[in-house]
Amino acid sequence: MTCRHFGTCGGCSLQDIPYEEQLKTKQRQVQSIFKSIGSSEDSIKQITPSPAQQFYRNKMEFVFGEENGKPLLGLHKKGQYNEVVDLQECTAFSSKTGAVLEATRKWAVENKIPVYNMKKQAGILRYLVLREAKSSGQLMVNLIVSITPYVFEYDFKKKALQLVKRLTDSGINLA
Repeated sequence: MTCRHFGTCGGCSLQDIPYEEQLKTKQRQVQSIFKSIGSSEDSIKQITPSPAQQFYRNKMEFVFGEENGKPLLGLHKKGQYNEVVDLQECTAFSSKTGAVLEATRKWAVENKIPVYNMKKQAGILRYLVLREAKSSGQLMVNLIVSITPYVFEYDFKKKALQLVKRLTDSGINLA
């Protein structure tokens, strides 16, 4: 199954290829790398197929962006690190992704927390890093922000903690 964001999103590069072909492509890449450093192809084991072809990543780093004053949250556009694809799902990470990203965008709007702008060197919200324990489904949320006086105010901490509590009850990690 191909993600609806495939092609514009820079998160995955092989989803349009059947899984067996993906494995062959990855095997050739590994062999090429090892061959370039003098290793014998015989010493390289075959890639073991994963039982999960969706929702297999346990960590994703989503980036904040902005368009017409509206916060975006997703991944960089393929080949363009100054643009963000506003994701509604991520089939590589978790079935929870859409709900988490939407809740975070809504939280940013409700609390009027500005997205960081690299060109202007202003704003607060930079990244949302998520980790999911695949065995339990627990989610760790790490909100990465720019260092500005506002970040150190109690109000921001309180608002950030409210977001994390909305998303998970497994723990809080603000950076």
